[in-house]
Amino acid sequence: MYCDFCNGKPPRWRYPCRTFTASTLSTPLFVQQSLGDWAACDSCYALIEAGNIAELTNRSMDLLVMSEPSILLVYEQAAAHMAALHAEFMQDRCGPVVLIEAEVAA
Repeated sequence: MYCDFCNGKPPRWRYPCRTFTASTLSTPLFVQQSLGDWAACDSCYALIEAGNIAELTNRSMDLLVMSEPSILLVYEQAAAHMAALHAEFMQDRCGPVVLIEAEVAA
């Protein structure tokens, strides 16, 4: 399992979230959806809890570029999509964050 924000591992947190259409990634012919809850690593969790969505997007983009250097060719557009996706996540959160380890132990 990987962090849904930075693709790092392991995530330790789960954010309940409604399914939503990623508006900036969807077209009339192709609909991109986020299905349900999101997982977060400790670093992304700290940024989310601090409400620092700009830094969350920067972290996500930095790690994306490390794994896919070709993203630099469309960096501005990709970063704008990432920021919009994170904003939609924040809008569609639907419950308190849950420690994944606590769920497994229960």
